[in-house]
Amino acid sequence: MPRLLILGVPASAVARVAALRDGGTELVVMDGKPADGVETIGEVVRADLSDPADCLLTAMRLHERVPLDGVMTLTEWAVPSCAAIAQGLRLRGNTYDTGISLRRKDEMRRRWAAAGLPQPESIAAASCDEAAEAAGRLGFPCVVKPADASASEGVSLVEELAGVPAAYEAAARAARPGRHVLVEEFVRGAEVSVETVVCDARPHVVAVTAKSLGPLPRFVEIGHLVPAPFDSTERDDVVRLTAAAHAALGCRYGVTHTEFKLTDRGPRLIEMAGRPAGDKITTLVRLVYGVELIAAAAAAAIGLFTPPADHAASGAAAIRFVCAAPGRVSRVTGLEEARRLVGVEAVEVSARPGDMVPPLHRSQDRQGYVIATGVTGAQAQARAAAACRLLRIETAAADAWGSET
Repeated sequence: MPRLLILGVPASAVARVAALRDGGTELVVMDGKPADGVETIGEVVRADLSDPADCLLTAMRLHERVPLDGVMTLTEWAVPSCAAIAQGLRLRGNTYDTGISLRRKDEMRRRWAAAGLPQPESIAAASCDEAAEAAGRLGFPCVVKPADASASEGVSLVEELAGVPAAYEAAARAARPGRHVLVEEFVRGAEVSVETVVCDARPHVVAVTAKSLGPLPRFVEIGHLVPAPFDSTERDDVVRLTAAAHAALGCRYGVTHTEFKLTDRGPRLIEMAGRPAGDKITTLVRLVYGVELIAAAAAAAIGLFTPPADHAASGAAAIRFVCAAPGRVSRVTGLEEARRLVGVEAVEVSARPGDMVPPLHRSQDRQGYVIATGVTGAQAQARAAAACRLLRIETAAADAWGSET
């Protein structure tokens, strides 16, 4: 029985990871703060996932006791630690340098630039003054974001010089201590992501996802659609650039999530994550293509991966996120009605009466989601939208300290 170490299993992935155990893989989960239910799927060991040295030392002890056959991660913060373990124990995986490049967007930009790949112009800034100077060089509007955060946290569009200080502070708060803030060219165009399984340095594209964004100046994603509705030429261009992006970073193993903007001059790289996509995109991929990306990542890690056969999508799947008005929640209704609609696969709302709803600045500020399927992308999106209209999260306006006004 192969023995697989997984760094970080969020509560939302416990059931899918348990399926790996049920399929005959012995699981060990490493986490500093294990999510509820993780203890039911295998051995649990504690380590700081953001500390590669701590994770490698813990993994070495595990490996000495009973050898590990593979390592993978489902968590953004653990990508460098996962690579450190793979390199240190000589398991299938990426080098530590690649793990750093997958985690730090400034290093990612540097490697892609060296390879001559199309991407927004980007300037690192270590202070607000440097950010203002960079914005002046790039021109307005521009994007200010942390070099190492995720879930759209700390990312904002700046329209004029006066907006730089607030944007810089937001990005600096979201970044890890000592990390730079990036000031980047604002690229216009539709946004897509490519969900890829990488094994033996060969990227296998499983799906391309279309994204819908909330109101600027933030970049919070409020919906996704699989498959993305574009023509075969655009898809071929994105697939080719995806392969080049992986090669430039030296990415050899894992499941990745690569974001692009589709511009008048062709696709341009935005960023890549060295773990499966969040936002339930893996669920959309499973519904449309029958591929479980977490299982594919595990198979690649332990040497049992078989590339998915090329095949057409079986319909379409869409997710639409629920975003309530800021304030204190007074009532939540409509869940059962929404779940009864044709084509609706899942409806979840996290908000409860008494909860505070913040302004929509990051992914964690959303209150739930609807997943729906359809014969076409338009039908799947319409069904998800119809279910969302039935959901009511009533809020009372509140000031910054949480008291109703």
